[in-house]
Amino acid sequence: MGSNGRFFNNTDHLLLLATGGILGFLSALVGNILYSIMSAIIIAAAFAIYYPALNRPQSLRVSLITGGAIGLILGCIDWLIGGTITNVGNGLIFGLTRGGVIGGIAGLITRVDSEDEDSLITKAFLVVGSVFMGTILGGSVGTMTGLTLGFIGVGTKAIMGGVILGSIVGGYLGSYYKQARWIRAGATAGAALGAISALAGPTVSGIVLGAMSGAIAPMLLVALIGAVGGLTSRGVKAMIIEALEAPTEMLEQGAVPFLVPAIITGLIVGTAASGPESLVTLPAALAFVAATLGTLAEFGRRANTPEITPHNIIEMAMMGAENWPVSPLAQRFAAAVREKETLLKVGIQVGISVLGTIIGIVLAYITLAITSR
Repeated sequence: MGSNGRFFNNTDHLLLLATGGILGFLSALVGNILYSIMSAIIIAAAFAIYYPALNRPQSLRVSLITGGAIGLILGCIDWLIGGTITNVGNGLIFGLTRGGVIGGIAGLITRVDSEDEDSLITKAFLVVGSVFMGTILGGSVGTMTGLTLGFIGVGTKAIMGGVILGSIVGGYLGSYYKQARWIRAGATAGAALGAISALAGPTVSGIVLGAMSGAIAPMLLVALIGAVGGLTSRGVKAMIIEALEAPTEMLEQGAVPFLVPAIITGLIVGTAASGPESLVTLPAALAFVAATLGTLAEFGRRANTPEITPHNIIEMAMMGAENWPVSPLAQRFAAAVREKETLLKVGIQVGISVLGTIIGIVLAYITLAITSR
């Protein structure tokens, strides 16, 4: 029983079983079952921890399904298009095309609603305009991500690139607290995370470095704006100072609406760059992200316990929000570690999800054996 007195029901068990089954089936198709098992464990653990903290558990199901479905669509598109990022040139094209697709899909889902009395031309204009704006925004962030990943490159170069990228992003995030020790701690943690992810292989590095590349995109934009403003008003020295301080000021003024969409877009582009495995990792990553966003959304408006829909999940992912109540979610995770009852539930849900993964893998191998005859 959860902290709010609710049991997991058969619907939740079937959802986790099906999630694991789909991931297992896809992983067998691309020839790497490790990622499906790891993904199933992470998703099931998060689901088990989020669930009892929510007043509307059905919102968690909607979030998980929505994120997974969009990830599967993007994974299939990426699989069909093919390609990866090895240098700045193909990184630019890769990021632009993937970012544009992401933005277009988001724009279509979050399109401006028309009125009943609007003409067909007006309704069509609103749909096309929403898709166009989404494509432009997604394409711009995707391009920045692709260029950054292209500069980072692969192999030994990627490790150095990960260290530099991680230290910059971590340092800027740490600057939010206006203390040198937090800046140093953020830079150190970011550099370590960037190096470890680069060493872990293309799939992990794509997810982590892609998210970091997405985070740095709005930082670079405001740094450029600050630099131009400083140069035109007070000279070169002011240009350098403004370029360094502008991203920090962005954080202080509430950067979540800019950072969250950019990070998610970067994560998708980076994950897609990992190759065929993105058919598994994209659905898993977006299922986890959507479930987290849905949980945070309810925490943020707990008094009204709003129903989460696919529309507002995409809206949160691509447009951000004024703030996210991260502390209650972190406290929930900390409490779960100390509660034997919660850990038992996590174990049960993880077991169900992994069972589904194994079933999916077996079904995929049977399917491949039959179709190869």
